[in-house]
Amino acid sequence: MFTTRLKEAPFNTRPMSPVDTDDEGCIWFFSDKSSNKNREITQNSNVQLYFSNNSSYEFLTIYGDAEVILNRKKLEELRNPIVKVWFTEGKDDPNLS
Repeated sequence: MFTTRLKEAPFNTRPMSPVDTDDEGCIWFFSDKSSNKNREITQNSNVQLYFSNNSSYEFLTIYGDAEVILNRKKLEELRNPIVKVWFTEGKDDPNLS
């Protein structure tokens, strides 16, 4: 789960799946660049992420700062088959961030 608007109620929480976690600990997601989520991140970068492993009853909450990145080279580096599910043009979709 990916939560924005942490400084004002109601918070906005939506299910999202991370694409990658890099060596620096950054967790990467694909998002529509014109989404409310991206707009909220631009206004306030504080986010909360929730992860769970229901089979082992493990849960993790992470607080951090998010950033909207429109770097095509990075998008290419992170691309995977799931992109086409949400972005019909795949890695070349102009709305992909």
